[in-house]
Amino acid sequence: MNIQKPSLQFRNSLSVRKSTRCIVLHHADAEKFSVYQCHACHLNNGWAGIGYHYYITKDGTIWEGRPDNTVGAHASGGNSDSIGICFEGDYDVERTMPDAQKKAGKELVAHLKAKYGITTVKKHKDVTPTTCPGSFFPFDEIAGANAHVR
Repeated sequence: MNIQKPSLQFRNSLSVRKSTRCIVLHHADAEKFSVYQCHACHLNNGWAGIGYHYYITKDGTIWEGRPDNTVGAHASGGNSDSIGICFEGDYDVERTMPDAQKKAGKELVAHLKAKYGITTVKKHKDVTPTTCPGSFFPFDEIAGANAHVR
């Protein structure tokens, strides 16, 4: 798995997370939206920078957002013990996720489960009142991924 490291400047230092209990899956709520656009949007919200730990584009590229051992800013009330993964797209409107994006998501989820001993994967809407990650997001397939993903 190849994770791209964009050159993102954070507004201030990020706190190291004390424990990691779950992964929270999101969609960008935008059909075309880059990791750089997401970072700029979150800076405009007054945050330190991108709130997600990973961002997966439709072509299957996995981008690092915040380092995955730091506290995120992606699910109010659930940031202190979770890793946030955002998928480019609006899965309230778009009915299917590209295979490359889905495959990358499954690989990343499986990797993070193994790395941190995580057994729980949640939708953003399980943590905060929202429709994210969208009614057409293939949650069960991605969340159920384990080590030998193909």
